[in-house]
Amino acid sequence: MILRTAVITATIGVRQGSSTSCFLFTLVVNDLIRNFKERCAPDGFLGWLHSPMLMDDTIILATSRQRANEKIGVLREFCRTSGLITNESKTQFMVIN
Repeated sequence: MILRTAVITATIGVRQGSSTSCFLFTLVVNDLIRNFKERCAPDGFLGWLHSPMLMDDTIILATSRQRANEKIGVLREFCRTSGLITNESKTQFMVIN
């Protein structure tokens, strides 16, 4: 950032719970949604519902292990190319039925 004649650089990301974190996530996440639509076919009864999101929390839904791995691959590639980092200590996996 340039403020008058001073150049200010950031060495850390947005503070947890900051009001700007959701806005910034929304700006970037549109590309992730496009990637899911381009690289993942409709998934059974879920159809095109690959990844519901609430604020900066993301859920990946899949009807099988194979489809889950496919979608996680899309997410990993997106994170690699965009510079986003997943917090693995907050990541959970749940199998229903």
